[in-house]
Amino acid sequence: MNQLGFMGSDHHFRKNSDEHFIYTLVIQGNRYGGSCIIELGVHLDFLPIGLNEKADNHNLTVYDCEFRERIEAGIPWTQRIFGPAQAQAGWFEYGKSEADAIRTINRMYKVFKVRGLEYFDQFKGFPEPILSITLEELKAGRSKQQMSMGAPLDLRLALVIARTHEFVGDLNSSLKFAEWGLNHLGQATGLKPYFEELISRITQTKEAL
Repeated sequence: MNQLGFMGSDHHFRKNSDEHFIYTLVIQGNRYGGSCIIELGVHLDFLPIGLNEKADNHNLTVYDCEFRERIEAGIPWTQRIFGPAQAQAGWFEYGKSEADAIRTINRMYKVFKVRGLEYFDQFKGFPEPILSITLEELKAGRSKQQMSMGAPLDLRLALVIARTHEFVGDLNSSLKFAEWGLNHLGQATGLKPYFEELISRITQTKEAL
């Protein structure tokens, strides 16, 4: 992973970009043993972690990221033909020997270099990947773009977009997303104080201009 610019240890890796995006990945083991998957995450360096905590970019992991994706393994053709009927797609199997494990590691690396880097490539040219999502798209439901990005669901995504608009200085757009989110909370009342705090801060900033 170091060859691709990722640093880390203990199965967690991170790469900082010069466009506020932070790319992360983790090799997540199967709790039953014998296999693993690759989890990817993207966060923005000015966003808090967990909605309100100050971001600690040095210790950021996939599980802290607003945008998440998973790279799963397909079933190799040999296993589809000769393997057990219950063979699982989705997990990279370690195998029964060291040679099997090495083959799996090489396969994971090759898959990541294609699918993983393609995923991270969506997050280039800040702030376009985030601010290209309009409020009308958000209202229309989950789009292919949002699914491809592994974006959070509509209200959480509205908060991310609102905070990004604020960061780049577009207070009117930030307020529009924040007010929409606040007015459509439904049962997601845990987000209420974050929308209210953002709206209050933007309103005070606009009044001071």
